[in-house]
Amino acid sequence: MAPPHFRDAPDNGKGKIIDGSRICNELGFEYQYPDPLVMPME
Repeated sequence: MAPPHFRDAPDNGKGKIIDGSRICNELGFEYQYPDPLVMPME
Protein backbone atom coordinates (compact mmCIF):
# COMPACT_ATOMS: atom_id res chain seq x y z
CA MET A 1 0.00 0.00 0.00
CA ALA A 2 1.36 3.39 -0.95
CA PRO A 3 1.89 5.93 1.83
CA PRO A 4 -0.54 8.88 1.92
CA HIS A 5 0.39 12.13 0.22
CA PHE A 6 -0.64 15.38 1.90
CA ARG A 7 -1.01 18.71 0.15
CA ASP A 8 1.35 21.45 1.19
CA ALA A 9 -0.92 24.02 2.80
CA PRO A 10 0.83 27.12 4.09
CA ASP A 11 -0.48 27.85 7.56
CA ASN A 12 2.23 30.31 8.58
CA GLY A 13 2.80 28.27 11.73
CA LYS A 14 -0.60 29.15 13.15
CA GLY A 15 -2.28 25.77 12.79
CA LYS A 16 -6.01 25.32 12.37
CA ILE A 17 -8.63 26.63 14.77
CA ILE A 18 -11.37 24.09 15.43
CA ASP A 19 -14.75 25.37 16.60
CA GLY A 20 -16.78 22.79 18.51
CA SER A 21 -19.91 24.92 18.82
CA ARG A 22 -21.67 23.25 15.88
CA ILE A 23 -21.92 19.85 17.57
CA CYS A 24 -23.27 21.56 20.70
CA ASN A 25 -25.87 23.61 18.82
CA GLU A 26 -27.09 20.96 16.37
CA LEU A 27 -26.91 17.81 18.49
CA GLY A 28 -27.16 19.18 22.01
CA PHE A 29 -23.73 17.82 22.90
CA GLU A 30 -22.23 19.11 26.13
CA TYR A 31 -18.48 18.99 26.77
CA GLN A 32 -17.36 17.71 30.15
CA TYR A 33 -14.57 20.32 30.10
CA PRO A 34 -15.50 23.09 27.63
CA ASP A 35 -12.41 25.12 28.57
CA PRO A 36 -9.16 23.18 28.06
CA LEU A 37 -7.35 25.53 30.44
CA VAL A 38 -9.36 24.26 33.43
CA MET A 39 -9.28 20.58 32.44
CA PRO A 40 -7.54 18.53 35.16
CA MET A 41 -4.27 16.99 34.03
CA GLU A 42 -3.10 13.77 35.62
